[in-house]
Amino acid sequence: MFLQPAPGSSTSIASAYFVTATQSLSISLALNDGYAHREALYLLDFTDNGRAETISISNAIGAPLDTESLSNFDNGVYAIWKVSGSVTITIDRTSSASGDNPF
Repeated sequence: MFLQPAPGSSTSIASAYFVTATQSLSISLALNDGYAHREALYLLDFTDNGRAETISISNAIGAPLDTESLSNFDNGVYAIWKVSGSVTITIDRTSSASGDNPF
């Protein structure tokens, strides 16, 4: 489920998802129009707590397409790919930062 402004609205929406040490987040995309699409995730460690995450992208049958390890993103960082077809993006927290509170 994604947050969306009302039709015709010029309002922007900011949201966040926090991945604890025991969770992962998977996002499934169906980009089946035959074109490559630029997809981006923005990572930000609000607490400058030393978090690190591994982001994996796999195709429809689960074969890995790319894996990136990201850390030190207290100033924010974009992870960007060009993908097509059905893909799953999985985010796993890999740091041992103290505490699970994002704020």
